[in-house]
Amino acid sequence: MAQHARISDDTSSAAAETCTTESVPQETVRGKHAAPATEHTSTESAQQKATIRLIKNSVVKALTYVGVIVAVGVAGTSITLAIDDPLDVYNFDAMVQANAQAGAANNAPSQDEPAASPEDAALAETSTDEETSVKLPQTKGYTLTADDLTSLSGGVEPFTFAFATNEATEGALAADSAEDITAAVNAIQEVGGEAGYILIDVAEGTGIAGNLDLRVYGASSIKGPLALYYCQNQLETNLMNGDTPINEGAALFDMDGSYVFDGIAEYPVGPLLADSLLTSANDSFRILRANVGDDEWEAWLASLSITEIDTYQWFPTYSARESALMWLNGYNYLTDPDAYYAPWLSQQLEQTEVSYIRSGLADEDVTVAGKAGWIADSDPAYCATCDAGLITDEQGRVYLMSIMTNAPDCEESEAAVGQLARALWNARAFA
Repeated sequence: MAQHARISDDTSSAAAETCTTESVPQETVRGKHAAPATEHTSTESAQQKATIRLIKNSVVKALTYVGVIVAVGVAGTSITLAIDDPLDVYNFDAMVQANAQAGAANNAPSQDEPAASPEDAALAETSTDEETSVKLPQTKGYTLTADDLTSLSGGVEPFTFAFATNEATEGALAADSAEDITAAVNAIQEVGGEAGYILIDVAEGTGIAGNLDLRVYGASSIKGPLALYYCQNQLETNLMNGDTPINEGAALFDMDGSYVFDGIAEYPVGPLLADSLLTSANDSFRILRANVGDDEWEAWLASLSITEIDTYQWFPTYSARESALMWLNGYNYLTDPDAYYAPWLSQQLEQTEVSYIRSGLADEDVTVAGKAGWIADSDPAYCATCDAGLITDEQGRVYLMSIMTNAPDCEESEAAVGQLARALWNARAFA
């Protein structure tokens, strides 16, 4: 667990038992701007509660600082606290540099790169460097684009597709595969949800999809795309590095976890990213998201052909199609041999504590890099059991999968999402 990770998560999947489990209070899980757009204009009561909450968090911080100072004074010991110099404590970027150098040495060459010489090949075989998990596919017959994904129909029933010249040819799925997918969707419906989904062989531009435009509350699944944004737009551009501190002040208004009580005012961006992915800590995500302007976030999404997401909401509602557009961008970044932070981010996405896709494919020889989201709420608009990311098979071929459901989080809905992931994976040969 990353340093300063939350001990428990209010939306913890591990705590889910049945779909009748008492829902988590909305105020503790949604975070800033997660309420519907109609609630942007606060009532006087809401303003008072928000003000009280901000004062409470600020006072807790102040008292924590005083307590630390008093404790140090009583002990009569001179020490350097983490809050004074987080760079020395974490030294995050040095670790990323070593990881990136190891990954770059082992990334498979792209189609346009010349083949390695026999001498280089022999050297690579004897290298003990850690190998990057997300590899370039062995064959690449098609270059998938955002236009391809936006051109797909929104049919509810499962269908296959194959791209040619940015125009999809769609067809019916084999009967057995369609039955398995429909059975998994029915299992999601039995626990009170609907599902939108897509599986794509990225190298060949073929796949399976259904109900692509069903919009659901994404919950923590948005943390994966936000990490991609930071790596691409902040770290790779040298606007930040992994040790750059981010102050929590802009997010303190909404924080409700252990970050409020730890006596630390700022955190390096690298550990925040890791914590938001590995343990799905909400406060680390809130600190990161508060550091990104809504207009800046909107512009980045628009560059991915995503224009309908309400960027005012930190935990937004979106569809499997929009999720796939985010992860197509993720594929392009994570398989870029020149992307310095990509090997590190791949590792974080592969080690998330919760993944319904990974659970569904547990018997397969694959690596899953993605981010799930889950919540059971008294308001159905804020229920979700979702997962999305990239699947690399034993031959290095990469598939993109997104499953977005509005089923309340519980053991049954988690199992049903895993069942749907398995049904899609087994049907890929018939796409």
